[in-house]
Amino acid sequence: MSKLEEKIVAKSEEQIKFINEQAKIDAQKLFDNLIKQGKKELEETKNKQTKKIEIEVHSIKQELERELRDQSAIAKQGLIASVFEEIQKYLESLDGENLFNYCLKAIKNAEVTGNEVMKVSKKDYNKYLKALSTQTGSIVSLDKLNDKLGKDFKLTLSKEPALIENGFILEGEYFDLNFSFDETLEQLAKQYEKKIYEEMN
Repeated sequence: MSKLEEKIVAKSEEQIKFINEQAKIDAQKLFDNLIKQGKKELEETKNKQTKKIEIEVHSIKQELERELRDQSAIAKQGLIASVFEEIQKYLESLDGENLFNYCLKAIKNAEVTGNEVMKVSKKDYNKYLKALSTQTGSIVSLDKLNDKLGKDFKLTLSKEPALIENGFILEGEYFDLNFSFDETLEQLAKQYEKKIYEEMN
């Protein structure tokens, strides 16, 4: 091999070596860039997933809190309803002296002329007659009640039944007063239901 050929071979080997070294450097750079890009994309995906999970957890938490509030409200409403059911049972069980005192207090707290006619349901007639009067007949004086209310009271009890399930009605010349237990409980609910609900919180 001539010196010229040796030089050409040597030069070629140098170029091949340089190309190989440069290819290794470029390959390493490419590898490093791919790793770096992969880490960046992985971090972005992780952040997106974390954010998505946080939003879902927050949404589930809000839903559970709302359900808890709803269940709590339903439970409170149920307790309040049971309180008023017990009051209704108590009112419906009144008779004798307890019924007398209930009617006395209810009428004292109302604006009446003293000449009204009391009407009750057919099933309750005898109970009211016995508690409030010493008389019998189709229309009787509520003498026991009138005595306690005062000399200006001339309330009477009619045998004609009232269209109510319980309690009584006082029919006046110009207007009637409703003392049915349903009406009484409705008024009590309006007056105390909110207060009871707030005290249960």
